[in-house]
Amino acid sequence: FKGFDNIKLKIFVRDDIWQRISEGGFAEASHITRTTTIDWTYENLVNLFVRRLLSNNSVVEYLGVNVSSIIDDFELQLDLLTRIFPDKVETGNNPETFRWMINRIQDGTGKSAPRELIHLSETIRQQQAGRLERGEDEPPSEQLFDRSVFKPSLREVSRVRYQQTFVAENPSLKDFTDSLKRQKTEQTPSTLASVWQTSEAEAASVSERLVKSGFFERREVGGRLTYWVPFIYRDALELVQGKASE
Repeated sequence: FKGFDNIKLKIFVRDDIWQRISEGGFAEASHITRTTTIDWTYENLVNLFVRRLLSNNSVVEYLGVNVSSIIDDFELQLDLLTRIFPDKVETGNNPETFRWMINRIQDGTGKSAPRELIHLSETIRQQQAGRLERGEDEPPSEQLFDRSVFKPSLREVSRVRYQQTFVAENPSLKDFTDSLKRQKTEQTPSTLASVWQTSEAEAASVSERLVKSGFFERREVGGRLTYWVPFIYRDALELVQGKASE
């Protein structure tokens, strides 16, 4: 491409893939002279979602909003979310709806990808459209989405994320993760060794690979090491909330 002044090459690589590329040493890395990291914070994801929402003229007309005013004011973007969503998906000590969505699509690294947010949003829309087509009650007030459509939507996103992203990118780990189906969401090296029928040392080694892939989140509880499966993979494997007993 260097022979063409009007063509520049940009390569977008996820952090975890870049780590895999450079893990064993990357001699040509010095040739990459200009880089930037795109950090998808909660605020950035709110802005992404609202911009996509406001690209729908029917929604803009229904809500009676001024698009440019909302785009220029983050507080108005948050207010818009409270208008279209129920307060919470789950009652009790749980986050408000949009933060619930962001938390549920996080992987073990604690990162929420816009791809999963867009997929979850589209699936929520489809679920809500299905309710209306069946003649079920409309959401209250100005809300666009009923509380009941969020969990079924997350199940579909979980299935796709696991099968089409995790398994596709980590085929050597598939047997280990598949064998966790219907197991508890929190495991220890001992319980994993039992599930995988291997030694604790081998189970710990595999678990660290799963941590790097974002399937596990490593935690220390009371000085003991545990591995926690994030929400994004739980429905796909029908995991049960709680800690596995040794």
